[in-house]
Amino acid sequence: MRLGSYYRSVLAPYLGLKPTGCRVLEVGAADAQLLQRLSPARGVALDVSPEDVGTAPFVLGDGTRAPFRSGCFDTVYALDVLEHVAEDAALMGELLRVTKPGGVLWISVPSNDYAAFPPFLTGFLHRRWGHLRPGYRLQALLALVPQGVEVAVLEWNEPFYRLAYIPLWALSRVSPAAARKALRLIAWLDHACCSGHRG
Repeated sequence: MRLGSYYRSVLAPYLGLKPTGCRVLEVGAADAQLLQRLSPARGVALDVSPEDVGTAPFVLGDGTRAPFRSGCFDTVYALDVLEHVAEDAALMGELLRVTKPGGVLWISVPSNDYAAFPPFLTGFLHRRWGHLRPGYRLQALLALVPQGVEVAVLEWNEPFYRLAYIPLWALSRVSPAAARKALRLIAWLDHACCSGHRG
C-alpha cells in the first residue's frame, strides 16, 4: 500500500476534489487510488511505472509527453507529481494542454518548507519518495502557469500526517487495513488543522 496515494484519495472530499465533467485523467497515478475513489464515468490513469491499479483503465506513459489529444479531459489531477519530474514546466504545459477549455486542473506539491517528524528525516524522505526537488515556494509554482490561466491556491499543512508518517509506514507493513483506517482518521484531523506552510 502506498501511504501517500491513499492519503490523497481520502483527502479528496475535504479538499473539494470532485471531478468536473465525466472525462477525468489522473497523472502520476501509481496505484490510481484517487481515480478509484472518485469513480468518474470515464477515468484514465497515467504513469510511467504503474503499481496495482485495480479496475482503473491505465495508460503507460510520461506526463511530459502525454499521449492524449488536446482538451480531451474535463478534469485532470496531478497530485504530488511535479516534484518528481526534471522538466516540471513541460509537465505543466502538457497538463494544461490536455485539460479542455473551462476544465479544471488540480495540482498538489509539497511546500519548500515541508518538515517531516522528526525533522532530521526530511531529506531522507524526499530521497526515498523520489523527489527531484524538495518542494515549491508559491511564486515558483505560479511561474510555471501561463498568464491568463485562473489559479486558486489551497494550503494544506498536514501536521498529523507528517507526525505519524513513520509509525504509519511501519503499521502498513503489518496491517494495511489498520493503516488505511488510521489514514482516514489522520485526514479528518488534518482537515481541522489545514492552515500553514509545512505540508
